[in-house]
Amino acid sequence: MSAFEGSQPLPLGTRRIDNPWSRVDFKLLPPAKSYLGPDGDLCLQVGESPATPFIVCSRTLARTSSYWNKMLDGEFKESRKHFPRNNGLKWTVESPEDAPG
Repeated sequence: MSAFEGSQPLPLGTRRIDNPWSRVDFKLLPPAKSYLGPDGDLCLQVGESPATPFIVCSRTLARTSSYWNKMLDGEFKESRKHFPRNNGLKWTVESPEDAPG
Protein backbone atom coordinates (compact mmCIF):
# COMPACT_ATOMS: atom_id res chain seq x y z
CA MET A 1 0.00 0.00 0.00
CA SER A 2 1.40 3.37 -0.99
CA ALA A 3 1.63 6.22 1.52
CA PHE A 4 -0.43 8.26 -0.94
CA GLU A 5 -3.28 5.79 -1.40
CA GLY A 6 -6.54 7.17 -0.15
CA SER A 7 -5.27 10.75 -0.13
CA GLN A 8 -6.92 13.56 -2.04
CA PRO A 9 -5.99 13.90 -5.71
CA LEU A 10 -3.55 16.66 -6.57
CA PRO A 11 -4.68 19.75 -8.45
CA LEU A 12 -4.21 19.57 -12.19
CA GLY A 13 -0.65 20.43 -13.27
CA THR A 14 1.04 19.48 -9.96
CA ARG A 15 2.94 16.37 -8.94
CA ARG A 16 4.09 14.72 -5.74
CA ILE A 17 7.75 15.10 -4.80
CA ASP A 18 9.40 12.30 -2.85
CA ASN A 19 10.70 13.50 0.53
CA PRO A 20 14.50 12.89 0.48
CA TRP A 21 14.59 12.86 4.31
CA SER A 22 12.40 9.76 4.37
CA ARG A 23 15.39 7.71 3.12
CA VAL A 24 17.93 9.05 5.65
CA ASP A 25 18.85 6.77 8.55
CA PHE A 26 19.34 9.40 11.26
CA LYS A 27 21.00 6.84 13.55
CA LEU A 28 24.02 6.88 11.20
CA LEU A 29 24.49 10.66 11.38
CA PRO A 30 26.84 12.01 14.04
CA PRO A 31 24.99 13.75 16.86
CA ALA A 32 24.96 17.53 16.79
CA LYS A 33 27.06 19.39 19.33
CA SER A 34 25.18 20.82 22.28
CA TYR A 35 26.55 24.14 23.49
CA LEU A 36 25.96 24.60 27.22
CA GLY A 37 26.95 28.16 27.99
CA PRO A 38 28.66 30.88 25.99
CA ASP A 39 32.15 30.25 27.45
CA GLY A 40 32.53 26.64 26.36
CA ASP A 41 36.18 25.60 26.26
CA LEU A 42 35.80 21.85 26.89
CA CYS A 43 34.16 19.15 24.77
CA LEU A 44 32.61 16.28 26.74
CA GLN A 45 32.17 13.23 24.50
CA VAL A 46 29.42 11.21 26.22
CA GLY A 47 28.46 7.68 25.23
CA GLU A 48 29.91 5.65 22.43
CA SER A 49 29.48 4.93 18.74
CA PRO A 50 28.81 7.74 18.05
CA ALA A 51 29.51 9.82 21.15
CA THR A 52 27.37 12.87 21.83
CA PRO A 53 29.48 16.06 22.14
CA PHE A 54 28.64 18.70 24.74
CA ILE A 55 30.60 21.98 24.69
CA VAL A 56 30.80 23.21 28.28
CA CYS A 57 32.63 25.76 30.43
CA SER A 58 35.32 23.86 32.35
CA ARG A 59 35.51 26.54 35.03
CA THR A 60 31.79 26.24 35.77
CA LEU A 61 32.10 22.46 36.12
CA ALA A 62 35.16 22.78 38.39
CA ARG A 63 33.46 25.42 40.55
CA THR A 64 30.31 23.40 41.09
CA SER A 65 31.74 19.91 41.61
CA SER A 66 34.77 18.59 43.48
CA TYR A 67 34.81 15.62 41.08
CA TRP A 68 35.19 17.87 38.04
CA ASN A 69 37.57 20.18 39.88
CA LYS A 70 39.97 17.28 40.59
CA MET A 71 39.64 15.87 37.08
CA LEU A 72 40.03 19.12 35.16
CA ASP A 73 42.54 20.99 37.33
CA GLY A 74 44.34 18.07 39.01
CA GLU A 75 46.82 15.48 37.81
CA PHE A 76 44.44 13.39 35.70
CA LYS A 77 45.10 12.87 31.97
CA GLU A 78 41.96 14.92 31.24
CA SER A 79 43.30 17.95 33.09
CA ARG A 80 43.86 21.37 31.58
CA LYS A 81 47.65 20.83 31.89
CA HIS A 82 47.57 18.29 29.06
CA PHE A 83 45.70 20.62 26.70
CA PRO A 84 47.45 23.99 26.71
CA ARG A 85 45.61 26.54 24.59
CA ASN A 86 48.54 27.25 22.29
CA ASN A 87 49.25 23.70 21.10
CA GLY A 88 46.25 23.53 18.75
CA LEU A 89 44.62 20.53 20.43
CA LYS A 90 40.97 20.74 21.39
CA TRP A 91 40.38 19.97 25.06
CA THR A 92 38.21 16.85 25.08
CA VAL A 93 37.13 14.49 27.84
CA GLU A 94 35.67 11.17 26.73
CA SER A 95 33.11 9.33 28.82
CA PRO A 96 32.01 6.27 26.80
CA GLU A 97 30.50 4.48 29.80
CA ASP A 98 27.92 7.23 30.37
CA ALA A 99 24.74 7.67 28.36
CA PRO A 100 23.65 11.12 27.17
CA GLY A 101 20.31 12.47 28.31
